Amino acid sequence: MTSSEKITISVLKADIGSLVGNSTIPEIFEETASDILDKYKGEKIFDYFVSHVGDDLNLIILHNKGEIIEKYIKSLLIYLRKIQKLQKK
Repeated sequence: MTSSEKITISVLKADIGSLVGNSTIPEIFEETASDILDKYKGEKIFDYFVSHVGDDLNLIILHNKGEIIEKYIKSLLIYLRKIQKLQKK
C-alpha cells in the first residue's frame, strides 16, 4: 500500500437472530465470518474486526477494492443466512 492509496472502511451490521432471545449469537457465526475474511486478508482486505452486539453480527473491514469487496461480503452474508436456517431446524 502506498501513502497516496485510499482506504475504505466498511461497517456492516447483520441481524443474525438468536436461539435465546436477542442477547447473543451462536459462536459459529463470528467464527465463520472471521475464517472467510481471513482468507482475503493481505490480498484484498487490509484488516477486519468481527464482533456482535446482542443478536447483531458486526463486521468492520478496511480495504481498497470497493465493488469487489461488496461481492465477497454479499456472499458471506448469504452463507451466514444458510447457517442461520440450519440452526433453526
